[in-house]
Amino acid sequence: MGMSASQARFLSLTARKTNVEYEGQQINQQRTTLSNESSNYYSQLTSMAVPVPPSTADYTKITYTFNDGSAKNTITSLVATKSTAKSGLYMLNYVQEIPSQNMVVNGTSIVTKINDKYNIGTVELQEAGNNDYSINKFTKAGIPYEVVVAMSEEERKNKLAVEQQYVAMASEKYATDDWLVRYQRNSSTGSYDAVLYSLKELQNAAYNPKTGASLSGIKQYVFGETTESREIKNAQAKLTQDATGRYQTITIFDDNDITSNTTQGDIRTDEQKNVAEIWASQEPKLSDYVFEETNPVLYNIFSDASDGCYKGALNGNIVCYQHVLAHMLDLTLDSNGEIIKGAYPKKYQSSISNNTDDTFITYSNVKSTAIHDNHETRNMLLISDAIRGGYQPEGKSGKCIIMASDYTNTTTEADKLMSAYYISQSNPTPEQILLSNYYKDSNGNIKNKSLEQKCVDIYKALDLLYSAVGGKYITKGSIYADYYYDIMIPILSSMNDDMQNFTLNDQEGYDKAVEEWQNNKPQYADPVIGDITTYNINGTGTTYNLTCTTESDDAAYNQAMNQYYYDKAKYDQMVQEVNAKIEIIQVQDKNLELKLKQLDTEQNAIQTEMDAVNKVISKNVESSFKTFNA
Repeated sequence: MGMSASQARFLSLTARKTNVEYEGQQINQQRTTLSNESSNYYSQLTSMAVPVPPSTADYTKITYTFNDGSAKNTITSLVATKSTAKSGLYMLNYVQEIPSQNMVVNGTSIVTKINDKYNIGTVELQEAGNNDYSINKFTKAGIPYEVVVAMSEEERKNKLAVEQQYVAMASEKYATDDWLVRYQRNSSTGSYDAVLYSLKELQNAAYNPKTGASLSGIKQYVFGETTESREIKNAQAKLTQDATGRYQTITIFDDNDITSNTTQGDIRTDEQKNVAEIWASQEPKLSDYVFEETNPVLYNIFSDASDGCYKGALNGNIVCYQHVLAHMLDLTLDSNGEIIKGAYPKKYQSSISNNTDDTFITYSNVKSTAIHDNHETRNMLLISDAIRGGYQPEGKSGKCIIMASDYTNTTTEADKLMSAYYISQSNPTPEQILLSNYYKDSNGNIKNKSLEQKCVDIYKALDLLYSAVGGKYITKGSIYADYYYDIMIPILSSMNDDMQNFTLNDQEGYDKAVEEWQNNKPQYADPVIGDITTYNINGTGTTYNLTCTTESDDAAYNQAMNQYYYDKAKYDQMVQEVNAKIEIIQVQDKNLELKLKQLDTEQNAIQTEMDAVNKVISKNVESSFKTFNA
C-alpha cells in the first residue's frame, strides 16, 4: 500500500471511529432518559394509596325506640329548630309499628276449575258471606259430616257470623267483594277455620286445558296478626339526657298543647345583650371629671373692691348693683389699670332669650364711682377673669368654673327663686327664670348656672326693673321695695357664698375618655329589632322511656363497600397502566443496549484496522528515509 493510500485510509478510519463514539454517547443519553422515566413510574407506584376495605365496626348507628303501650315506635329524625333554644322543643319524626288482626295471605293452593266450579282436592269452594249456615253448606266447604252434625244450630250461626266478619275484613283490605270459602282444620286447636279465596283471582288465573289445574298457586287468605307501619311527622317533643349524653326520656306534646306569640322586639342573644350592657356601664361620667374647690382669697378681694358700690346697691341704687355685676362679668384694662373705653359695649345672652346680645354693658356701666375711684379696679380684674375664664387651682390641669350655689331652703320667696323651685314648675315667669340659680338644658335636665350666667341674668332682671320704676333708685315704701329689698338684695348677698365655690371640669379628659369608649363600641351595642316568638306549653304531654340500641348501618356500609370496589378497580387499572409503560421502557432500553454492544464491536474492529494501517505507514516512512539518506 502506498504512503498516500495508507494515510487516506487512516483518516477514514479515524472519522469512522469518532462517529461510532458519538453514536455511543447518544445511545447512553437515551438510556439515561429511559432510566429517569422508569424511576418516575416506580415512584408513582409507591406513592399510590392502596384501597382498604371498610370495617363493619366503623358503620354503626344509634337507634332510639319507645313503646306507647300498643305500638313500638322508632325515632327516625330529631331536629333542633330555630325555636329550640327558647322553647326546648325538637321536631320529631318516628315510625309506629302497630300490631293488628286482619285477613292475611297464608300461602297458595293449586285450584282445579271444572265447569266454572273451583275445587281444592275433593272440596268444592263455596260462596262466602251469604246467609247459608246449613249442614250441607259446611259439609261441602270441607268440614266432615260427623263434625257438622254434632254442631248445634246456634254454633253453625256463630261460625257463619265469623265467616261473614272475615269476608267484610278482606273486602275492606283488598278492595274486592266476591269471595269463596273452604274450611281447614287447625292443628293447634282442632277446630275448622275459614280460608277465603278471591273470586276475581280465580277467574283471572290460567288453567291447564286438559286437567283444569291452575298453572300457578292461588293465594289463600286467613285470619291472623299483622304489623302495620305508619310515620308520624313534625311532632314536637322534649328530651332528657343522662351523664353520657344519651337520651333517657321523651315527652311528646299535642299540637293543641303548644301556643306561640310573635311580637316586635330586641332579637339580640343574651350574650350579645350582656356584652352591650357591660359596654354601656363603662360609659365615662362627667361627674368623674368634676372636682370641687373653694378659694376664700377671691371672696376677700371681691368684698374689699366692691365695698363702696355694694353699699350703694344695699341703699336701693340699681346702677350701683349693675356696676358691681359689670365689673364681675368682664373688665378690659390697659397697662395702667385704666378701663379701655373702646372695648365697650359688651354683649351677653340671658336665659330668657335666644338673642346673643339681648343684654349688654356700656362703658358708663363700668366707668362709675366707687370701684374706680378707690383704685380697686385692678384687683376687681382678678374676680372678672376668674368668673369669665375660670380659676386654675395649683396642681390641676384644668380650670375651675365658679358655679352658683345650691339652694334647697324654700321658706322665703328669695330662696324659692334661687332654688330650682320655679324652674321645676310649668311655665315659670321671665323673672323667675332670671333670678334662679338653675336652668333647663336642651334635654330638660335641671342644672346649676355658672356665676357668669347668673350675673348676666340678674343684670337683665335689673334692666327690666329699671324700666319699670322709671329711675335708678328703689325707695322704701314704693311698690317695688319688697321685691328689691326682700329678693334682689338677698341674691346679691348670696354672691359672697358663690364667690368661694368652684367646679373643676376636666372637659378634655372627659372627651378623650368618651372617644376611647366609643371606639370600643361592640357590634350589638344597640338593640336589633325583629320578630320575637315566645312559646307556651299548656299541657304536660306524654312521657316515654327511651331504649337505645347500636345497630349496623348496612346502607352506609354497602355504600362504603361500593366505593372501595370502585377505588380498587381504579387502583388496579393504574397499576396495570404503569407496569405496561415500564415494560415498554425496558424493551426500548434492551434494544439500545444491543445497539451499544454492536458499536463496541465495530469500534474494536476499527481500532484493530487502524493499528495495522498505522504500522504500514510507519514502515513506509522508514523506507522513504532510507532512500533519501542513500
